[in-house]
Amino acid sequence: MQHDDVIWHVINQGHCSYKAKTTTQTFCRHPMNLTGMCNRTSCPLANSQYATIQEEEGRLVLCVKTIERAWSPRRLWERTTLSRNYAEALAQVEEELEHWPQIVVHKCKQRLTKMSQYLMRARRLRLKPKPALERVHKKVEMREARREAKAEKAAQLDKAIEKELLARLKQGTYGGIYNFPMREYESALDQAELAEAEADDDDGGAAFEAAESEDEYEEEREEEYDSDAEAEAAGGGRGGRFFGGGDSDDDDEDDDDDDDDADEGEEEGGGGGGGGGGGGRADGGPARTHGPSARARARPQPPPAGFLAAPSKRRRREIEYEEERESRRETESSRVDDW
Repeated sequence: MQHDDVIWHVINQGHCSYKAKTTTQTFCRHPMNLTGMCNRTSCPLANSQYATIQEEEGRLVLCVKTIERAWSPRRLWERTTLSRNYAEALAQVEEELEHWPQIVVHKCKQRLTKMSQYLMRARRLRLKPKPALERVHKKVEMREARREAKAEKAAQLDKAIEKELLARLKQGTYGGIYNFPMREYESALDQAELAEAEADDDDGGAAFEAAESEDEYEEEREEEYDSDAEAEAAGGGRGGRFFGGGDSDDDDEDDDDDDDDADEGEEEGGGGGGGGGGGGRADGGPARTHGPSARARARPQPPPAGFLAAPSKRRRREIEYEEERESRRETESSRVDDW
């Protein structure tokens, strides 16, 4: 048998696991409490006749306590599902709690009103579209950002845009109307002018280098020819290598031998032909009149004036130089034969 006064006295004066005290009020955390306050009329444990409103899966249910079933807590509360219509639900509450205390009926109607309102708001919020929350992958985003930066750097978008703008400008794609960005457009034009100037400089530099190398080659050939000509001129005045200068010692010895033979013949002719005035030969023949000596005959004549002068055309210098060397060799050989 349940004694409500004894239970309330123990709960109020002693300990209750559902009690929550604050500085101003005391609340009850029991799930079947009608008002949420800890007092005598609202306590679900200290009242044998008790009723409340609960929500189960979006539907409102009237829960009525049956004290005869206190021995079985699972079947202690009798549940009645209320209508979705607010007016019909109020009528059901009045019908089920017809002979109950008026304060319990009034509190049940208030709870029904509040719960109906928040269920309506919940349905409205469910129908209202709202942004879906997604997980933020910070590491993945940072990795993708780095990859995008590298790809953009490798693609060189600025240069590609400039090239495309320049190509469209040259082709006249848009006629006389241009809405290109001025900075990229001007930079593209500057680069095109710079490339043309560099191409012109390269062509002019190559031509200049070719001409300069040709001039240097001609100057070297001219200096070599002048040095050879000076050496030949010096050798020709002293009986050089082209005019028998190399055999001057042998020629001098031969000339000395001829002079000795001539002197001996004169002495012999003067002694043998005394009657003839010392001018005849030993055998009575005509006296030999000595002409120029062999040394004088062997000495070559200097080359004619202008023989070693430089030709008028530079490109034919080498050919003319070879021809002159051949002619000098022929002259030298002919002179040696005559001598």
